[in-house]
This record gives sequence, C-alpha cells and structure tokens, in this order.
Amino acid sequence: MDGIWSRRGLFLIGGQVIAGASLGQALERLAVAQPRDAIDWKRLFATKPEGGTGRVKQVTGIAFANQRRLTPGATVRSGEQLRVAKAGRLMVSIEDGTLLQLREGTVLDFSPGTHNSGVLHLVSGAILTVVPTTHRYLIHGPVAVIGVKGTVFYRQVFTENEDSALAMENQRVPVPGAGLKDYFCTCNGAVDYLRLDDLSLVASDTAQHHNAFILNPKNPKLLEKFPMVNHFDQDIKECIDLQDGPKHDSHFLKP
Repeated sequence: MDGIWSRRGLFLIGGQVIAGASLGQALERLAVAQPRDAIDWKRLFATKPEGGTGRVKQVTGIAFANQRRLTPGATVRSGEQLRVAKAGRLMVSIEDGTLLQLREGTVLDFSPGTHNSGVLHLVSGAILTVVPTTHRYLIHGPVAVIGVKGTVFYRQVFTENEDSALAMENQRVPVPGAGLKDYFCTCNGAVDYLRLDDLSLVASDTAQHHNAFILNPKNPKLLEKFPMVNHFDQDIKECIDLQDGPKHDSHFLKP
C-alpha cells in the first residue's frame, strides 16, 4: 500500500446517480463536473496519515489489534491491524468522531491521522463506517480506493464461498463470481471512486439513502449496480448513536 504515495494521478469531480436511472445513465451522471466539490486526493494524502488513535466502544466475541486482545475502553493506534474472529463484532470510535463497525472475519489496516483524515485498508470482511462531514478518508480494498468526503458507507470483501447476500425483506441475492467480490454502498453522503493503481478518478457519487455497486476490475467503468445488502438502517442508527462528539444527521434513515 505504501507505493501508492509516490504515484501520479489526476483528480476531477463528478455528479450523482439519480434513483431509477439506468446504469448507463447513472454512470453518465456520475461524470458531470461539480468543481466546488473537487478534491485532489493525491495532494491531500501526499503524506500518509499517522498518529491517530481510536477507542473500543463495544466488542462481541474476540478481536485483536495486532496481537493484543481488545476489550471495551482499549486504545487502538494508527499502524495497527484490527482483526475480528468468527461470530465477533468490534465498534471503534476514532478520536475525530469517525465510528467503525467491523464485522466477523474482518481484517483492517488502521491508519487514522491527527487532522480529521485517515487511511483504512480493508483486507477482508466488512466495515460499516460513519465519517463526519468535512473529514477526508481513503478506503482501500482489493479493486478500488474510495475517497470519502463525510459519509456513511458500507464496504465488504466477499470470500469465495459467499455466494449470496441478505437484501431487504429477508431476500437473498446472488453474489457475482470470481473477480467481483468488492462491494461498496454510499449510504448517505459523498464519495469519489478512485483506481487502485494510481488514484485516478473513475466516478463520483452522492446518495441520500443507499447507492450500492459491485466493483468489477474487468469493467472499464468499474461500477456495476447492485442491491443494498448485509447492512440496514438499524445498523447505521447504532453506529450514529455511538459516535463521540457531534453526530451524523440521521433523518435519512427509514423508521
């Protein structure tokens, strides 16, 4: 992951997906420029964030920071790797007010800074995260990097044996096959989709209430529309309630 800090990239800003639009129309709308929201992610993260800390708010089952077993109230530090065992769950509040929910089987490289920014690298598993407005995070995964602008989001790296996911009304939907295992949902807020190799912009997205994609490296436009799965509004409400300091607006959540 360190090699990315020396590569060049060009950064633009896009528009938003309109609910009900076709995938082609949606991707065209994503490319519409909105200069006031433009972020030069390469410049912003010219120096990799470090020095930030988080505090364990809740832990179910077994979780570790490097080799340390975590308990409620424990401190986790930038540069540590967080791991959650099977049937476990971990809630971590970063000192800038960002709240992370790590699901079972998650491995996350944890690198927040001290100035309302950070880098999170999801190696496996799933994270549901609330990032305060005006804060900036890069979320690495196997297919793309997501530039987060103050956003509620869910990202999951499906394992090869996960062939379905839970959607609304207890419906199961099939998960695409090999090479299509990186999933991202903008639950509320704004993000930029960036290419893994050079951080160049693919598209930008804003969402009021869930806009989800499978990230397909074989697709030049990277994004393939997919239902909201494995996370729901009650999960988001739990995360917002556990935020330290000012809380993300929750009016977008469905009762």
